[in-house]
Amino acid sequence: MENFFASRNFIIWLILIVGVQVDAQTWQMESELNNGAKIEKIFNYTIGSGGIAFQVNSGGCTDKNNFRIETASDEGQTKLTLVRTTPDYCKARIPGGTLIIYSFEELNLDPNVQYKIENPVDPES
Repeated sequence: MENFFASRNFIIWLILIVGVQVDAQTWQMESELNNGAKIEKIFNYTIGSGGIAFQVNSGGCTDKNNFRIETASDEGQTKLTLVRTTPDYCKARIPGGTLIIYSFEELNLDPNVQYKIENPVDPES
């Protein structure tokens, strides 16, 4: 009979447990850093003359009220980050997600300045 600790099952079990713990710790650190909110991974974004549109994942209940925009200046450049403040627990997987649109006016931003979006972009999200 094979020793459990030397078996393949133990190795698989160990990998699964360690992986789950690492993911949980990463999620907890992100939540703590952002006061329970999470930097949104986006499908795409567009900066136009009137504002900024973010294409985000949606389970069917995502709207603009679920987000906030954080701004930061670094060496004369303004960086913008879309932060999800409320999760979408709905189950209707919306292909292509939904658009979240902000005008420069409502964000109190100058439309003549170039902005850098800090969110991770993944068209396959």
